[in-house]
Amino acid sequence: MQVTAVLIEDSIAMRRAVIPAMKELTGIDVVAFAEDVHGARHLMAIEHFHLVVLDLFLSVGTGLDVLADLRTQSQDKPVFILTNHATHDVRQACLQAGATAVFDKSSELDAFFERCSHIANAQRAHNAQSSMGRQPAALPLPLPQSRSLSPE
Repeated sequence: MQVTAVLIEDSIAMRRAVIPAMKELTGIDVVAFAEDVHGARHLMAIEHFHLVVLDLFLSVGTGLDVLADLRTQSQDKPVFILTNHATHDVRQACLQAGATAVFDKSSELDAFFERCSHIANAQRAHNAQSSMGRQPAALPLPLPQSRSLSPE
């Protein structure tokens, strides 16, 4: 089973950069994307995915709106916020709302892809145990992001 993600991002340029990089650097397939809250809600209802990548400010609504909806459905699905506004207060608000991690688009893409790889590897190990008929252990929680609450 392939490891998959959905991307909620209104910038065409960012989607064009992130989608192929996710596949190349982490092996994660971005199976769908949305540009706003309405599209994101539709995706959450119809798509199967292992990871959600959210922009904070969308063409309609915010990533926090999408995160709130997602957390009512699933508490354990990893959700990464990828934003140009990763101030201390924004990071804290996102983490308190249930984001797994927050990354600055301009300076933390390497850390973002590293965390995506961690999620992908954990999911692949989980899938391998499941396919061999073993009772899989619970997926490990994503590693905490040491910079997530530090002031910028």
